[in-house]
Amino acid sequence: PEILHIAAHCAQPEDEDGPASVSAVVLEGSNGGLHMLSADEQLELGWWDGIQLLVFLACGSQSLVERLIQQRGLRRAVCCNAVVLDAASHVFCRAFYRALGAGQALRPSFEAGQAAIRTSKAFEGEAQKFVLLCASDGPWPLREALSLPPTLWPHWPRVEDYLGRENFTVSLANLFEHRRAVCLWGGQGSGKTALCLEFCRFFSAPGRRFSHAAFHITERQVACSSLLAVLLQQLGRGDVSDVAGGSVSSLLRAVREVDALRRPWLLVVDGFSEDLESSEMLSHLLAETTHLHLLLTARDPLGHWAMGYSK
Repeated sequence: PEILHIAAHCAQPEDEDGPASVSAVVLEGSNGGLHMLSADEQLELGWWDGIQLLVFLACGSQSLVERLIQQRGLRRAVCCNAVVLDAASHVFCRAFYRALGAGQALRPSFEAGQAAIRTSKAFEGEAQKFVLLCASDGPWPLREALSLPPTLWPHWPRVEDYLGRENFTVSLANLFEHRRAVCLWGGQGSGKTALCLEFCRFFSAPGRRFSHAAFHITERQVACSSLLAVLLQQLGRGDVSDVAGGSVSSLLRAVREVDALRRPWLLVVDGFSEDLESSEMLSHLLAETTHLHLLLTARDPLGHWAMGYSK
């Protein structure tokens, strides 16, 4: 890539007395858990010389960046020489990328980021913690001014007071390591919808397990039309009110197109009614795809079909 941006937490040696250094970077695994990547493992990734600019905003990341420049051919990097506040990093990035997007050169853009921090009284002393390192004084051959489109995530708002259920959410994600369909049931008010919304919001974020595509269908949507019509509408294949215009064959064509990119994608049916037509339709979807993952919720335990596919 032209720019690689890494925002992470760093683990530092316990006996470190001098300038901050990095022993490992704390990353997020595919299921939302912690994944420790040592500094030596990062050096062995092997593609650092193909990156025009590394923006590595993590406490003490300068020590690792210097090794990447010296040993792996990294050209340019923005990094941190000490423990840095997350909020200060946000301010820096906003000004830095806006300047780059406007066509400014690398150093003036970097200085704009530092200036944005200095103008905020809340971040006194934080600006000098950001460092620009370059292997040479040559210009950065940026092909064109960066276009920064607005993000399309999240499609769902954050669930308020979603506390104490993080471990269960990660456990649910772990189930999709071994199976493609999972069924949850619980009484009204037990938190099934909140779980579905937060699961979709979190795991559809860029870089996470279902960033390719995630769809959330509610019991109310199905009650106003049909599961087939709602699926077609969410896949962009018809008006939800046009039930007669939809067919299982057109739905299968649509899901095959999503599945053809060979990346995990998610369909949540919150409040599933186990009628024969809906059950057969979901059976067809699982049979015709290899990367679709299905999450069903209900107020009562589902029958043989759903349980069979959840194992």
